[in-house]
Amino acid sequence: MLKKSQKNPHQSARKINVLYISNHEKMAGGSERCLCDLLNNLDRSRFTPYFASIYDGEMATYIRNLGIRFLKLNEFRRGNPLPYIYSQYLLTRFIRKNNIKIIHNNQCRDTFYSWLPAKLANAKIIIHHRDSRKLNKVDKFFMNHVDTNICISTWQNANLLSLKATLVHDGIDLRKISSNMVDRNAKPSGSYQNPITVGLVGRIQDNKGQHLFLDAAKIVKETDEKVKFVIIGDTNSGYYKEYYQSLLNQIEDLKLREYVSFEGFIDDLAGIYSKLDISVVTSSREAFGMVVIEAMAFSKPVITTNSGGPADIVTDETGILVPVNDPESLANAILLLMHHPETRKTMGQAGNKRVKQFFTIEKTLGKIYDVYDELLK
Repeated sequence: MLKKSQKNPHQSARKINVLYISNHEKMAGGSERCLCDLLNNLDRSRFTPYFASIYDGEMATYIRNLGIRFLKLNEFRRGNPLPYIYSQYLLTRFIRKNNIKIIHNNQCRDTFYSWLPAKLANAKIIIHHRDSRKLNKVDKFFMNHVDTNICISTWQNANLLSLKATLVHDGIDLRKISSNMVDRNAKPSGSYQNPITVGLVGRIQDNKGQHLFLDAAKIVKETDEKVKFVIIGDTNSGYYKEYYQSLLNQIEDLKLREYVSFEGFIDDLAGIYSKLDISVVTSSREAFGMVVIEAMAFSKPVITTNSGGPADIVTDETGILVPVNDPESLANAILLLMHHPETRKTMGQAGNKRVKQFFTIEKTLGKIYDVYDELLK
């Protein structure tokens, strides 16, 4: 945070009203948490934020508690589109009445609710692309008919957005990092007084690759049993209930019951990473990889699939990139770090330094302010 005596390089005389749109009910994912961090740290001397969503749930409550005005939108339903159409009218009036200059959509699909009102009210439109999925025809229309596209990784820009976006890496709010957390990377060389703890943090869903994590766990356990594996993520999601059950069955089939535990969703970052010696990401594809910079911020060495965004984040000094869908390579990387405590420690320290240099919320906001300034010239 800037002290009052410091000069903000982005400071200007005018105050800009910005409407942020995100159609998520909960704050479980990286895209939602990134937006909340952005709003929590936004320079209110320059910008007045507003928020709109089809959901009035956990995320809307958090944002309202920041003192941000909230507008509830009506969800589009094919069987009855009239509430959606009326909501478009109300949103257009809201933009005009509050003199909103910029509509900042947190994901491409949010633009479906804001594009026409923004056009009618003559507001600038931004899409902050956060997905790793390919764009459909509607997405591509919006991408090509807004004022600015923001991407969160070079892979995403090159492979999904035809190099039409401005790169703004996500950043972490370092105030969330506990200075009192015990550094478990600094174990004496060769010490196995406690099992090495290897963790995977993320939604319990197939593209996050928890099944590959279990396959690698089987290989690791057969070489060295002084290890335990934890999977941290919401296990109560009805949408992925079948996948969660398949993971439980896999644990039984691989005889890993004594070695693997599910911790559920944990909202405390220090509570997550204080448990881990090694952080693993097994996603088939990541647009960025917020959990990667979170682990690095807590000085944890990272093993991640070379699946898009993480290639922007992880270097040889901070972690290990492994091929997608390759449990054997993942297991070998885990074993390497298990058996070399000093490497874990130095990688963790280098990762912490890299996050502070490149991936803080202040760095992210500085680039977003530049985008806003360019739009309103």
